[in-house]
Amino acid sequence: MQIKKRIFTGIVVSAVALGSVMGAGASSLLENIQAQLNHEIKFELDGKGWTPKDQSGKRIAPISYQGTTYLPVRAVSEAVNVAVDWDSKTKTITLGEKSTSVLITKEPIKKNNRADITTDKAFTIQNGKDYKEGIIIRNLTMSESHTTLIPNGRYQVASLTLVKVNETNREVKVKIFNGETLLKEITLTDAADQNIQNIEIEIGGIKELKLSMSGETWGENENVFLTGSYR
Repeated sequence: MQIKKRIFTGIVVSAVALGSVMGAGASSLLENIQAQLNHEIKFELDGKGWTPKDQSGKRIAPISYQGTTYLPVRAVSEAVNVAVDWDSKTKTITLGEKSTSVLITKEPIKKNNRADITTDKAFTIQNGKDYKEGIIIRNLTMSESHTTLIPNGRYQVASLTLVKVNETNREVKVKIFNGETLLKEITLTDAADQNIQNIEIEIGGIKELKLSMSGETWGENENVFLTGSYR
């Protein structure tokens, strides 16, 4: 990751000047320049050939201007797994971890009919702490239930809290995926030190986090409360 960050810094710092690639509108601070699209330049990332592309998958040619090479921030940040976000109100590009947190429920979520967003304090208050809002996933059995969080590449870290909210003397398995890649696996039980688990995951560049949950048996239905934030 340190190698990637050095590559990222070397290429992107200059690219920030090209705010228009992130959707910046007209501004008195914009300056017209004469530059060239340089189709001769090739790139390597971690020893392998890399082609910068826009969000639609179209190849992007770097811009050469006064001896400096420029690329869109988003293309490079996604390649090196660094979160990137654009605030159109403040004309600010944020790279990496944000200074403030955003609840996971404030971003899109894909869920099935076993899961609901809730502010019910019967679920949000755990061990004396009120998490305010989260997702309750009900009736977990041996059949896996999937809930997908959608950070959409805008955040660097996901801090998640998972709580087993009913006592059944059974375990709940939780697996967290980025696509087909397993990022984290935990087990929730009724034990005092295992019924609530806090985890932190690096998610720079990740668009979707799929949580797969299952119980131990077909007959016992387990309930899990999921909450957390991005930054």
